[in-house]
Parts: sequence; structure tokens; C-alpha cells
Amino acid sequence: MTIVSSINKGAEFLLYEVADVLLRLDVGRHIVIGGWCPVLRNGSKIVHPGTIDVDVLFEEGSQPGRLAPLFSEFKSLGYGISAKHGFQLLRDMTINGERVLFNVDILHPLMSAEISGLFQDHLELDVPKDENERKLKKMVSIVQPNSRVLFEEHMYSDFSLGQRSISLVDFTGMYLTKIDSCQKVKRERDSLDLLIAIESNGVDFMKIADLRKRNDRIGESCDKFEKYLNDKGDVFDDNVSEFVDLSYSPSEKVLSSIT
Repeated sequence: MTIVSSINKGAEFLLYEVADVLLRLDVGRHIVIGGWCPVLRNGSKIVHPGTIDVDVLFEEGSQPGRLAPLFSEFKSLGYGISAKHGFQLLRDMTINGERVLFNVDILHPLMSAEISGLFQDHLELDVPKDENERKLKKMVSIVQPNSRVLFEEHMYSDFSLGQRSISLVDFTGMYLTKIDSCQKVKRERDSLDLLIAIESNGVDFMKIADLRKRNDRIGESCDKFEKYLNDKGDVFDDNVSEFVDLSYSPSEKVLSSIT
């Protein structure tokens, strides 16, 4: 039984445990993305509320079975599987007597144009989906849009966690992965993450401008994000206000940095 004092402490324990697993295995280049970037790289005066899961992007994750050793290793450590999401691994901890589940999400970059679908199979389990055992549960990775560029442009660096380290996405890479997701329902904190990236002076907009010219998908995402800020800046501001009170408009701050 792993006992922690709070959800944030549990998430930190999870990150450290994931880092240890990644150091032990040869699973190719990988990057911790998502909320840990603004938590660990925050150079602004805004206090980040913390993140509760660990998202890991694997460069070779689109290859069938490539991450089978990873899933097997986590299973050997007692991680559970999600009945709904095959790309999630579940770690239980105890907080004040309550059993709390934390999740690790396994992701891969967008596959080639010839390969369709969001998921890639890695490990088949002896877990039938129905009583007739016609189909067994599979552990999979899920596509992360606009993410192959993180490897191609080396948008990550080693980040020390005491005696261990992780490959952590930088703010420029995080920006590219969140400008789409921040516009979706239930992704309010992504707006805060983007603002923190701007306030930390962490986004290389010269690199972004260059990528917009060379990568149609990134260019389209950037154009849609700017339109979103212009048309629905109040929504972006409301999302940020769920976490912090500011005397200025976050959407205007982000727009002014872009343009």
C-alpha cells in the first residue's frame, strides 16, 4: 500500500515511479508531455494548481507491439488496466484512508497518412470482453496530434527529479500540443497552461512561425487558435479564471505575444 498525504503528492510519486520505469527499459525516445511541463518549468508568478496524471509520448509507439515490454513492466508493479481506455494504466494510492486511482496515459505521434485510426495495439491480455471470449482486451497507445514535431525539432530536454531525470517537453512543444485541446470542453486547465508558458517567456515564436510555413497541420492549428482567441477570448479568459484571478485579459496577453 502506498500512502500519500494529498493528490498532488500522489501525482508526484507517480511521476517519479514512471521515471524509474522509463530509465530501466529500452523503449526508444520518449517525452513526458502534458501538465507536468507548466508545473515543473513554471517561471511566472502564477501558481499552477498541479496535475494529476502522467502523459508519456513514445516516438516508436506507432509500431505494433513496440511498447509491450512497457505495459508488462507496469503490470508487474501492480498497475491496473482501465476497462474503458486501453492506453491508460492505473496506480492506486491511499489518502486519509481513501483509495485513490492515478493514471498514466501512453501516447504516440500521428502515424503515416496510409495508417488510419487513433490506436496502436501493443499487448493482448487474457481478459475477454464478453462471455464468449470472442475478443480479448488489448493495451494500446493513442495518437497525440501535432506531436511528431517534438522529436523532429527536439522540443524537449532532460529535467532533473532528484536522483533521476525525465525527458520533459519544453514550452514551445507544449504550446503546439495544447492550442487545439484548449478549445475543447473539459480542458479548461490547458488555457492556464498556455498562459503560464507565455508568462514564463518559454515559447519560441520564431520557431513556431517557421514551423507554420513548413507544416500545414501546425499552420492550420495556429490559425484556428488565433481565430479562437479573437472570437471567443472570453471563453479562454473564463477558463483561466477557474484557477487564478488576474487583473488583465489572458486571451489578449496570449494574442499580443503571438502577433
